[in-house]
Amino acid sequence: MTTSPQNHHCPICKSSHIDTWGSAADIGNADIIHKIAKCNECTHIFVHPLPSKEFLAEAYKTSSKSVLSGDSFYDFRSKGSFSEGDLWVLKHLKKRVKQGNLIDIGAANTMLLSMIIESGWKVSIVEPSQNVERMSSLSNIQICRGLFEDCVFQNNFEMVSAIDVLEHTHSPIDFLKKAKSILSFRGNALLRFPNSYSLKCKLEHDKWNMIRPLGHLHFFSPRSFQAACKTCQLKIVELKSHDLNNYLSLSIAGQNIRGMRFMLPLRWFLNKMLLGDQLLAMVSHE
Repeated sequence: MTTSPQNHHCPICKSSHIDTWGSAADIGNADIIHKIAKCNECTHIFVHPLPSKEFLAEAYKTSSKSVLSGDSFYDFRSKGSFSEGDLWVLKHLKKRVKQGNLIDIGAANTMLLSMIIESGWKVSIVEPSQNVERMSSLSNIQICRGLFEDCVFQNNFEMVSAIDVLEHTHSPIDFLKKAKSILSFRGNALLRFPNSYSLKCKLEHDKWNMIRPLGHLHFFSPRSFQAACKTCQLKIVELKSHDLNNYLSLSIAGQNIRGMRFMLPLRWFLNKMLLGDQLLAMVSHE
């Protein structure tokens, strides 16, 4: 694996004050163990060293098991179900009085995209893996197969959607700068990504189910995401958390503890305190 030449610094705030936080097996080969580092300045957690952009481009192009193996969430979305992130995107689209251009990065849900197209949005999609073949049934869309950072666009977008994408990128800063460059002046970018400030991460540490290199490379806290937005001169319009599942599931001391669906008060409290498993963020130009 080719690694990044500057992986001894935090990829978000560039601080050299990083420590080993844990380790985790490669999702495609359990014999390969990756170190996980944490920045002492912005609290960002990331795979250390990071794979190079070239490695990731080839891995996603060929659907390598190192980046996609066992990714059950991709399977979940491909079946036409809506995740909470998808519903969140739809909610914000409905608030728009006027439709425009929308780009969906890491497109994985054809049913969601169909609904967006039918509501009047002009849709473009970016997908580096072979999953893009499932989009061929959709009409009136523009497709860029490759890494978002390498795609060239002829127009700006009123909405940029990147659900479960930021954690896969080589450089989240480059990704956010690219998103800003194609975002219209009054546009918004909607993102969802793992929350390292979550209760699950605090309790399960590197056994947290979101720690899955090289599929997931970055694990933002609210603090490190704020640092990233400051670097990119992006304004955070909304930031909240939620759980990936509809029930609370924790693994403590090797014992799996599941809460029932009626534990809504606890889930509400966790999300209110930004302790949910995922962060949902809406950003715009400053």
